[in-house]
Amino acid sequence: MKANIIRKLDKPYFLLRTHDRIGHFLQPQMERMFFLGEHGLGRFLPSAKIVEVDGVKAVKYTLTKAQQKTLRPMKSITHPELCALRKAVSSFLSPQEKLTKYETELRKSFRLPDPELEPESYLLWGSKRNPKLLILWGVECTPGTSLPIISTNENGRVESICSKLARKVVRRTKEWVGTAAICSMIFLGAGSFFLMKDTSAPEVLSVSSTNNPKIVTVIFDEEINFSSLGPESFKLRNTAHVLTPKFDGSNPNKVILELEEPLNDRKDYFLDFGLTQKPMDLAGNEVGDNQKIKSERQREFRFEDLEAPKIVEVEPLPPNSLIVRFNEAVSLRSVLRPSTFWLSEFTLLDAVLEENLQQSVTLIFEEPLVNNGSYLLEVKGLEDDSEYRNQLHEIWNSDISILLVPT
Repeated sequence: MKANIIRKLDKPYFLLRTHDRIGHFLQPQMERMFFLGEHGLGRFLPSAKIVEVDGVKAVKYTLTKAQQKTLRPMKSITHPELCALRKAVSSFLSPQEKLTKYETELRKSFRLPDPELEPESYLLWGSKRNPKLLILWGVECTPGTSLPIISTNENGRVESICSKLARKVVRRTKEWVGTAAICSMIFLGAGSFFLMKDTSAPEVLSVSSTNNPKIVTVIFDEEINFSSLGPESFKLRNTAHVLTPKFDGSNPNKVILELEEPLNDRKDYFLDFGLTQKPMDLAGNEVGDNQKIKSERQREFRFEDLEAPKIVEVEPLPPNSLIVRFNEAVSLRSVLRPSTFWLSEFTLLDAVLEENLQQSVTLIFEEPLVNNGSYLLEVKGLEDDSEYRNQLHEIWNSDISILLVPT
């Protein structure tokens, strides 16, 4: 299976421009807007960046292992998945954090390809019972044909992505099944009908670990009886990790597994079921051999760090240095880049990365720091040390200057 999807920017694809027509949505500094925070829009969009292929600029979409194995064209979409997209877009347009006026306009102007004009941009992955939507974004075949994801027109007369996808919804509800059963009984002349007991065991839809290396998330196709779970329910093959199940009140189909030690980046893992304390649904059906065989692909996963590093502390080191501490390891190549750090017109002489954990950088300046001086630190393009090389592009604590009090 392909690990990447390539689209060359040389007819028929063009970059989707921002509302001011100056930039485009695949600029590195835009990534934070889609893939950081809790808005969730990044779940529907693969990671994308501009590369050069055969001397021509192109967009490379990076797929996860689970997506590579199950990717297919979208012919229809389930109602829950469409609702999830609507909810994610609403949070994207009105997040909890305060936005600048420019970013507010950026989010409002974001568009996706028209699913009728570019059906190849809409894909599905995951199981057939619970397919997930994946949209190839950031480019369009004909400039200006992309549509807003949801209509912001009060009358709802403007076409949107969600309104067009609603025409492709396949409803698989209990009511539909009940209606079909009754109609069949009438056709056969049956005088009565009965409800059948649930005898199917729960199936695994997906296993993932994103951003937090001490958390593994398992999604089943139905609600799990949490009392059936314990420390022996799940194992990571060929590892000594201990997995402790935790209940997720927001989704009864989800099981959170906590680890004492973090997962490694760039390593494949396989989730196994234990010999005892097997997952069980509310009807008492245990996960069996059939379910294990069906979910082998879904249970193979890799830890994915999709968040940029964050500054947790800035400490003055008199007379002319700063120690900047991060929440995760950062890459040496980005630390040494001259344009990465900037401090209030000071001349940066050197940037030294701590060798052991690689989570702190000492910045050495030509000029001494002034006692009780107030400074603003700007970080551009600092990469973490993960497989995805997530970049930090922002002024740290832009509302409050960093107060340095050298002793």
